[in-house]
Amino acid sequence: MVAVEVIKKVKGRLPRQRIHKAFLAVRRRLQLNRRQHLTVVVVSPREIQELNQTYRHKPGVTDVLSFTDFDDPDYLGDVVICYDRVRRQAKEKSHSTEREFVILFIHGLLHLLGYDHEKDAEAEVMEGIEKQILSTVYKQ
Repeated sequence: MVAVEVIKKVKGRLPRQRIHKAFLAVRRRLQLNRRQHLTVVVVSPREIQELNQTYRHKPGVTDVLSFTDFDDPDYLGDVVICYDRVRRQAKEKSHSTEREFVILFIHGLLHLLGYDHEKDAEAEVMEGIEKQILSTVYKQ
């Protein structure tokens, strides 16, 4: 079974190898079950805006959403990423589109695993894990 299934609904190059490497790094760091898997769905601004409104009751386009599947303990859920936002944020932060995609993937995956950033203490923990995983993914 593939640990990460990627469904691409828009044009753009995806860092599939880095996505898998990030997933494996998270799995090792957090000692996850080897059978666990998830889906990454890459969508347009219109589609993520609709999902954001429908499920979070928030208007507007966002960069990443996470949807947990509570019915199957081995299926973590879906990470939905807006590719247009990835490109824009990469440009704003002066790094590659690939790096921004991986950052958002890690962020969404941690949400699936129950991490949050609503409170300062939670944000600090989540950001620390994100940085550790990102450095592992881009380590030579």
